[in-house]
Amino acid sequence: FVRSLCTVGVACGLELALMALGADGHQGKRAAQAELPAILRNLPAPWTDVGVWALRSLLSFSDLPMHIYNSRAAVCAAGAEASRSLVVMYEVLMLPYFWVLATPIATFILGTYLAVSSLCGRHVDEAFSSLRIENFKNFLRLHIDSVGNLHIYAIGIGHVGRQWKEDPMWRREEDSGRAPAQRSAPSRWMPVDAVEPMLVDYIHLPVHRTEKKTPA
Repeated sequence: FVRSLCTVGVACGLELALMALGADGHQGKRAAQAELPAILRNLPAPWTDVGVWALRSLLSFSDLPMHIYNSRAAVCAAGAEASRSLVVMYEVLMLPYFWVLATPIATFILGTYLAVSSLCGRHVDEAFSSLRIENFKNFLRLHIDSVGNLHIYAIGIGHVGRQWKEDPMWRREEDSGRAPAQRSAPSRWMPVDAVEPMLVDYIHLPVHRTEKKTPA
């Protein structure tokens, strides 16, 4: 919703800017009216003419607002008869402005909303995950005992490992033929610095047995 709102806002702002661009009479050849630098005017002939032509061509090519205005005017003049290539050209020219303007604005609004919400105890997970912090991870381990009860262990890790080495226990059990879950070292790699897991939460869900009803 936030991105859609910002996109609509940027589109309306660009439309107003293009209308002002046409109303103020800026639709003329601005590259030809641009003031040339003094160093370019003082070049010896024929480099003066070549330099002026190169500079005006560069200004005309890089004048994105002027190209957008001309493309928009062509689309509006054609109306419903506008070709697909003309519409696609207009959208391609507008894309940089949407990317440069809409993306930061939407990111700022959404980030501000998450920051304020986290201070009120809401959307804490979303606010934390958007920070992309490598530490403070957690995972769940599920165990079903012989009776059928479900045990859920939430295990947290304050600091994750960034440097790894091969576990010597894994090499000893490599040819044991047992499944990785049955080995004392199921993973080949282990962190260089010791990682201390902690039990964050524990949930016990007892089994519910239903009696089978026999037909009368």
